[in-house]
Amino acid sequence: MRTSLSLSLSLSLSHPYIHPLTPSLTHTYTGGPRGANAIASELRRRKVKAEFILDEGSMILRNAIPGCSKPIAFIANAEKGAMNIHLQVDCQDAGHSSQPPLGQSNVGILSKAISRLEANPFPSHMETYLKTLRFVASELSFPLRVVASNAWLFSPLLARLVLRKKSTAAMIRTTTAVTILKAGEKINSIPGVANAFVNHRIHPGDKSKENVLRYDRRVINDSRVKLQTFSFDGTSSTLFFCFALSLSLSLSLSHTHTHTHKENATLGLQLHRSHLPKRSGFERYKRV
Repeated sequence: MRTSLSLSLSLSLSHPYIHPLTPSLTHTYTGGPRGANAIASELRRRKVKAEFILDEGSMILRNAIPGCSKPIAFIANAEKGAMNIHLQVDCQDAGHSSQPPLGQSNVGILSKAISRLEANPFPSHMETYLKTLRFVASELSFPLRVVASNAWLFSPLLARLVLRKKSTAAMIRTTTAVTILKAGEKINSIPGVANAFVNHRIHPGDKSKENVLRYDRRVINDSRVKLQTFSFDGTSSTLFFCFALSLSLSLSLSHTHTHTHKENATLGLQLHRSHLPKRSGFERYKRV
């Protein structure tokens, strides 16, 4: 049994400038199916219209930008999403290694698809990075100061420099990581199915998971390769939303007293438990 915990604390004071504060906690990834989506659904159900959202934010780093030795506090106004994709090829029958298939095997077809994904990374989104450079330009050493101050002119050069390091490349585009491969079990047996699992970290500039899946299909360009989204829980996304049942337990405690002005405090605790379907065959390949 998997359990998610959402804690909501609301303070309603008579002072006109004080507004309710709602901390929201999840036991899983914020962007997972029971993370930000569950929080948004609950706030929508309560008809809450948030004025702003405070997340964990980013880090304070030294030497994060070449030429600047001072610590930089990055302000994060967006966060990458996550998406897992299961690639499967089963167009060739299983057999014995003494009689390999004519043409490409399932493993060969899948390998070619993976090679295409890695050879064609997602487009870069340099806008936010260039704004950061312009902001810190005065702190950079010469000649980087000139380059950062005129980022609009040197953006092609900057893009090449950023893409040379995996840490900075990951900041400006959706990443593709092939993490799990699964095919044959014996050295003399030809597998009838080949599987691969890909983890994407989605840049906000790519807008949606549908766009990412569409891009992968276009790059692979092979109808023999089946693509299906895959959740962190080891189940297909479709199965998760179709079969997950939830139970909720609500506990509210209110206390009212009078001092300079009337104060009301309400503490609400909701416990959501999701009973997932029996583990699918995907569960053994699960990685987070």
